[in-house]
Amino acid sequence: MVTARFSAEERRGLVLVGLWLCDVAIFGFGLWVAAQSHGLDPLPIMREAPGRTLGWLVAAAIAWHAAMKMSGVYRSHRLSSAQNVREILNGSALGSLFAAGLAVLFQLREIPFAVAFTAWMLAAVLTMASRLVLYRVLVLLRRHGRNLRAVLILGSGSRAEAVLGLIKDAAAGYRALGYVDAEPNREWEERTGLRYLGSLPVLPKVLAANVVDEVFVALPLRSHYDATAVAIRQCEEQGVLVRLPLDIFLPAFSKQYVDRVNGRPIFTVAPSAAPLLYRISKRVLDVVVSLILLVVQLPLFLVVAFLIKRDSPGPVFFVQERVGLNKRPFRLIKFRTMHIRSEEMIGQLEHLNEAGGPVFKIKDDPRITRVGRVLRRTSIDELPQLINVFVGSMSLVGPRPLPLRDVEGFTIDWQRRRFSVRPGITCLWQISGRSQLSFEQWMQLDMDYIDSRSFLGDLEILARTVPIVLKQTGAY
Repeated sequence: MVTARFSAEERRGLVLVGLWLCDVAIFGFGLWVAAQSHGLDPLPIMREAPGRTLGWLVAAAIAWHAAMKMSGVYRSHRLSSAQNVREILNGSALGSLFAAGLAVLFQLREIPFAVAFTAWMLAAVLTMASRLVLYRVLVLLRRHGRNLRAVLILGSGSRAEAVLGLIKDAAAGYRALGYVDAEPNREWEERTGLRYLGSLPVLPKVLAANVVDEVFVALPLRSHYDATAVAIRQCEEQGVLVRLPLDIFLPAFSKQYVDRVNGRPIFTVAPSAAPLLYRISKRVLDVVVSLILLVVQLPLFLVVAFLIKRDSPGPVFFVQERVGLNKRPFRLIKFRTMHIRSEEMIGQLEHLNEAGGPVFKIKDDPRITRVGRVLRRTSIDELPQLINVFVGSMSLVGPRPLPLRDVEGFTIDWQRRRFSVRPGITCLWQISGRSQLSFEQWMQLDMDYIDSRSFLGDLEILARTVPIVLKQTGAY
């Protein structure tokens, strides 16, 4: 009797199919429970339009799967299981947005925001719970010698030791067979317990004589560039997966990834890299929120425009060139709060500047009009920047855009990293004291935001901005 054996990749394929079906079922269950909990019975809707409802269900299930796949939920997480939580949150959020949009496209009843939000939270929690159960099962199997990946290490130096640190945890499910290097390293063997399997020229024979699932290349790239290229090609010829750690230059805060240009892999070091899913979600949030607020606040705009014109001669809006994404200038729009030709008076008032660094700020600025002082205290003067957000020159959340005069005064290079992201209406500076903070504190908060930004983090900043504005904290 012949027993069918599946390869590691075939087993992973079967697990993925199970996960896909499980995630779609969780999405459907979460949506059903969310609808019921908010008094929305799906059955009448299904009876009214069974064809459209079935079409929406199929399309929403496909969109949900696509969103989860785009966010990286189905990638192997042997070495980064904690990252899966963030990917599930991002994927389920985008999937919920897709499902709500498709409901409009299929002309079904509008899905209330509360239902969509509850469905997202339920689906995210249940998906994470299913991954936790799967992770525990896999860890149990790996601790009993099942679901292991046989690993060969190329090299025996510090980089090889770092690789061992990554795979030594039994939960990761790796089993190191030994190492291949130009020559034996007895001291390293005694320290790590790995055995020497041969020199680099005999790597093909080592691969042929052993069951090897993955090869970690940990050779010094400067002195072994050609040998590394040959080793990768030899592994490819025998169908063995290769992992090449690319933390070569160890930048302090930049993201590193491999991109493709005309089919050629390019190692990229990006100071402000953000996941595509985050950028898409952020832009959707910017467009939707700015459009809604512009429509809702139109009566307020008309009242403010009337008060500005009545208080002092000049235009309603103040338009100033600011420095935006990648230092590209754009025209920022605010309600005018100063007398006309106020920009020309900066030179005469430099001695009154109360702000540190290159920023110009005076608490009791003589150029401000009576209405302008109220607009500044209430932050109403900032509302027209929603137009900048809608057209894409700004975002709801991001470092505040600075005038050209202030940017020209920058003397510290790391502060210019703030221009690697789109400027915003509010950021960490606004919810941490605003004008009460020093310029150095302001810049450091911008760096903190750039290094840790996320969709949920942006929502938190927006929520915390509202009470700060209402209390008029640090506004002048």
